[in-house]
Amino acid sequence: MSVEDVHDGASRPIDDVDVAVLAALGRLVDDADPVPPDLVERCTLAMSLALLDAELMELVAEGALAGAVRAERVTEASTVTFTSSEVSVMVDISRRGGRVRLDGWVAPARGLRVELRRADGTAFATTCDADGRFVLDGVPSGLAGLVLLAAEDDGPRLTTPLLEL
Repeated sequence: MSVEDVHDGASRPIDDVDVAVLAALGRLVDDADPVPPDLVERCTLAMSLALLDAELMELVAEGALAGAVRAERVTEASTVTFTSSEVSVMVDISRRGGRVRLDGWVAPARGLRVELRRADGTAFATTCDADGRFVLDGVPSGLAGLVLLAAEDDGPRLTTPLLEL
């Protein structure tokens, strides 16, 4: 029996054989390349940061950025650097007692407001000092993005790619 004998080219509704084939194909794809469990959380945070109408900073240097590629074992970065046309920001990430501390430096030094926005909707904020330094301490681990805002409304609005803290 050939394919032409079974399928004459006519449009037909999906039958039980089609459903079984599609289900088997779905299981095969799920086993070979499963959907990451935090995909919805990552997409939600990425879209909320994108809606800020902010310039996305570029990752230029990192220790070993967590979540950069899909892998069985997650590695952790201790220092991450981002740049844009306006400023560069370097962030040192450390863990203390189940919480995360971010020590950051903005160059050139400016009094930018720095917000760390988490996927669960919580935010932590601080302002850079005269040397461009900022600290965000006691932040829960998880997916987050940094947003840098100028004190004046016409200044830069910058956001980083997502980080796994």
